[in-house]
Amino acid sequence: MNVFLVRHAESVANAGGRTTDPANIPLSPAGQSQATAFAEQVKKEPTRIISSSFLRAIQTAQPLAEKYGIYIEVWPELREFNYLDPKKFENTTWEDRLPARKAYYDRDDIDYDEGEGTESFREFVKRVNKVVSQIKKLPDGQIYIFSHEIMIWAIYQRMAGISVTDMWEDFKAHNFSVRNTELNQFLINRYG
Repeated sequence: MNVFLVRHAESVANAGGRTTDPANIPLSPAGQSQATAFAEQVKKEPTRIISSSFLRAIQTAQPLAEKYGIYIEVWPELREFNYLDPKKFENTTWEDRLPARKAYYDRDDIDYDEGEGTESFREFVKRVNKVVSQIKKLPDGQIYIFSHEIMIWAIYQRMAGISVTDMWEDFKAHNFSVRNTELNQFLINRYG
């Protein structure tokens, strides 16, 4: 089995635009072009296409699904880690949210949950564990999973057996403050 983990293409948020609900952030025009270009480079027909429930991931998967006439299976568990209260940050940019992101990292509390619409890092890792379990149960085939930067990073961490506390330290160190606007693809070979 080959499982390709694909980070969504450039979103309006990645491009510096103002956003509201994290689940409904669309791709930017550049992101739409990236998603189309990605689909064009895939030469072997996927057996399954799986996506986060967030719009930008689904929009990234759409050109590949249309190319091969394959249904996109949505796994809500693949959604991005949301540790900032979305209601507090309606109509803000990525840059506007930087002070709140820094305050979150400075709090250094693996169990901190800001409230409705958010989760603690420990809760996030529990969700990641469910995703890893689902991935390991997938049948043989050419499988594409469209998700988000932190989720993809966390899947790799858990598959490598990294502890939750070590993941937390690594997460804080990376701070994920660099916006990656390239469409990244990672390959996971079957784990025994």
